[in-house]
Amino acid sequence: MIKRPFLVINPKNYFSQKELYEMASIADELALEYGVTLILTGPFTELHNLKKMTKHILIASQHVDYVPDGIGMGKVSPKALKDIGVDVAVINHAENKLYFSEIINIIKECNDLKIYTIVCCDSVLEAKALALLDPTIILCEPTELIGTGQTSDLSYVKQTNNLIKSINPDILVEQAAGVKNYDDVYKIIKAGSDGTGATSAFVKAKDREGLLREMIEAMIDAVKEDNR
Repeated sequence: MIKRPFLVINPKNYFSQKELYEMASIADELALEYGVTLILTGPFTELHNLKKMTKHILIASQHVDYVPDGIGMGKVSPKALKDIGVDVAVINHAENKLYFSEIINIIKECNDLKIYTIVCCDSVLEAKALALLDPTIILCEPTELIGTGQTSDLSYVKQTNNLIKSINPDILVEQAAGVKNYDDVYKIIKAGSDGTGATSAFVKAKDREGLLREMIEAMIDAVKEDNR
């Protein structure tokens, strides 16, 4: 189960296999230590191995396709992910956009198969439309901020959080653009987001375990603040 607060580690294809496995091991240990939900994405070629080597984190595919009736040469279906135990599927990332009709079918199939979904959007209007489709998580990330180190404006964060929750309060909201340190994570969770995530911060970090601890503690501190 994905609980608030959660953190997505999304190395895309920047990590070597060795680095990816090291990150998986670190995340697995810290998820157990802190009792938080950590999600690690991986390339299709590594998902099966990542599932076998971890127990306490969720493993996510970085993309999934709509593949009706077994056709679709070179595409990967939700069923194929389910067969190897993948927990989560990322859908409609800015680097792998899908037609809205495909998103509808993929989310429905993933829901039927009990695969959690993270569906990406880059505008308030898109967030509103996607909230009608019953995904697990909506990732609100303006495309122009990806990889820049600049986080979303807090007014955008609050607006999209409130809009999505007003349509379906069960959907978890992730805000992730430009997240790189304790302060970024703390501000995002404190503003009402359920989770966050990062790519560049982990790719560039000299101490990945230290950075992950820092981000986890920021999430926990923000939630504690809310509950006082």
